Amino acid sequence: MHEPQVALVLLLQIAAAILLDILLGRPRLLGRVPGPDSLLHTMNIWLSKRLDRARRSDANRIVRGLLALLALSCLLWPFGAWLDSFTHSGGLGIIFTTLLLTLLIGQRAVWDTTKALCNKLKETSNADDKTRYGAARWAIERINIRFADGLVANTVIYVLFGFSALLIYRALTMVIAVGSPNGVKAPNSPYFFGLVKLYNFFGFLMGSLAGIIQRLAAIFVPKARPFAGFPALGIIEDSLAARRIPLMTMAHTLGYNFKLNIEVNDSNATWIGPGDGKARLNGQDIKRALLLAWISTGLLLLVVLSIILAFNML
Repeated sequence: MHEPQVALVLLLQIAAAILLDILLGRPRLLGRVPGPDSLLHTMNIWLSKRLDRARRSDANRIVRGLLALLALSCLLWPFGAWLDSFTHSGGLGIIFTTLLLTLLIGQRAVWDTTKALCNKLKETSNADDKTRYGAARWAIERINIRFADGLVANTVIYVLFGFSALLIYRALTMVIAVGSPNGVKAPNSPYFFGLVKLYNFFGFLMGSLAGIIQRLAAIFVPKARPFAGFPALGIIEDSLAARRIPLMTMAHTLGYNFKLNIEVNDSNATWIGPGDGKARLNGQDIKRALLLAWISTGLLLLVVLSIILAFNML
């Protein structure tokens, strides 16, 4: 864990990265630049295709999944340590790693993409209702996942442990994304079994923190219910905590209801949210989710700036 003065520099970097992302993270600007997640995702796709094969035993595939993460960690740890030392060198190092953090945070690109989808749903009359509801759910999920996993988790891990730990966490997140690109359902291949256990350990902590911030933000959202369904941490088998907890929190605070696994028939489905929650979501619901995300990001930035101010007053 970092010394207090080093942590202060890292907090300043996080604040700058959040502001840069808000200002320049549009899909046509920094959003077009491939970040570390893109590279790690590509690497994990390549590894999973070669290591996760049905002809192998379940135990073999579990071990192979963990070994793949270990191999990536052996590469990423020294690179992360170099990035940390480059940051501490000041000047160019701080500028470069702040831009790298901006790419990892990546909130603005998701906001703009989902806002464009919202406008398209409003304008088009060709899509059937099922397509509309599915698109709205996908958009709201992306907003939640990116906030919890892209902003909250990255901020906490970077400030406490630096790039060495952050890059390994990103590698773990991207291997999970290979097996479960959307939704909150955990991948069902044995290759991901041990990896999901690791991911859910950290995901429960980060998802819970994200959920707390969302509830505070919901105070400022019209007609939201900030403390409904509190604490919305229920354990659901075979789900991803970092995605499930923020989605459950949003469902209860905004009055939405999400099917855990969209491939399951309604009669057998597990639902996330209040019993009277709205399941047929539309563009207006996306806008409310975006508003909650904007306020949540602002609150996190305010917390970071408050800690920086407290450091300076000591």
